[in-house]
Amino acid sequence: MGSGWWWLSFVDPGRPEGDRFLGVVVIQGTDFRDAVEAAWNLGVNPGGECKGMEIPWDILEKTAPEKYRNRLVKAPEIFEIGERRQRDPPTAQVMLAKEKVN
Repeated sequence: MGSGWWWLSFVDPGRPEGDRFLGVVVIQGTDFRDAVEAAWNLGVNPGGECKGMEIPWDILEKTAPEKYRNRLVKAPEIFEIGERRQRDPPTAQVMLAKEKVN
């Protein structure tokens, strides 16, 4: 199996509401578990709970340009990515949404 790019979103449900989002890491991995491990090995996994999805190759550059890869990207930059995506004509749908963690 080849290595793809993964969007990993981290939250800490133990933190106060409005402060639970820890950030996103865009990193390569053969699957979700491998991508999470790669984030740990690179020292960019902030802990907490993680959800992720593989980013299709055809939208990788628009969804996560190189400057956002292999590091922890926090809220202000995430919103910058989302705003840029809204201006671009969609080639495929990738949802950049804030999740409410109960």
